[in-house]
Amino acid sequence: MGLLAADRPKGTTFYGARRHTLGSITFHLNSVAAASWVGTPDVLMSFLSHFDASATGMTHTYHTTAQFIPTTFDLSIQAALAEVEASGGLKPVSIRYVRFFKPVEQQARGQRYTHATIAFADPGSANIAISQGLFFDGQQVQVKKTLPEPRRCLKCQCLGANHVAAQCKSIHDVCAWCVSMHRTSECDMGPGQDLRCSNCKPHEAWGHGVADRQCPTFLEKQAQLQCRLPETKYRFFPTDDPRTWADANGEDSSRMDADKMWRVGAERVGRMVQGGRDGDGQYWRAGGMD
Repeated sequence: MGLLAADRPKGTTFYGARRHTLGSITFHLNSVAAASWVGTPDVLMSFLSHFDASATGMTHTYHTTAQFIPTTFDLSIQAALAEVEASGGLKPVSIRYVRFFKPVEQQARGQRYTHATIAFADPGSANIAISQGLFFDGQQVQVKKTLPEPRRCLKCQCLGANHVAAQCKSIHDVCAWCVSMHRTSECDMGPGQDLRCSNCKPHEAWGHGVADRQCPTFLEKQAQLQCRLPETKYRFFPTDDPRTWADANGEDSSRMDADKMWRVGAERVGRMVQGGRDGDGQYWRAGGMD
């Protein structure tokens, strides 16, 4: 397969695979080192040559949320990201990308700060940023681990759905603002008006739209999702370093069974997603969250 290079970690083994709803496949490896090695460009290219010609690949990323980044920060300048890494004590190219929640062209006139997603190449770099923050244009910015949210179908607006709009079996669209049977983009109602939520009970549905993060149904579904994912209870991306075992409330979890903690952080240490109509491409993971 072209995966027999001398620098291959000893004992590198694929020990499992799982096919996802949208056609992608997750492969699991036996160690962090093995996942990192297979994710290197030359090895990954060799691996993908044994799949369909349309298969692509990229390493897994660790997503965080940064609050109140100055809007003066220019995302298009690679040197600016390099400066953020250097000032934060991170390895070069450890930040994959930074994306503002709201594109620059949609920001309000005179807006000075915005939130953003920061994707890291490895859990160690992400944990450093979470621990001490990062500097953007000279201003220190707080960084938090991004927690998973329940999937919402943009056609039927169902929360916690196991499908996306392209696969939705609903015969009509549901508006995320007024719950009528039309696309949200076609609604005459604007944000801030008499919004309704199609996922809430009638007495709770008024006053917010489907996308509202304070929606009772959204909060309930999010809590259910995070209960199923033990990684979400931790402030950091768990690794074999006990300092990353602190829970989200800052309490030390190092007294917990070490073997259990290792399974949380590193059991599912390697993955690659092959193909799939979701357009997500290929992802390798080396510990942390799915």
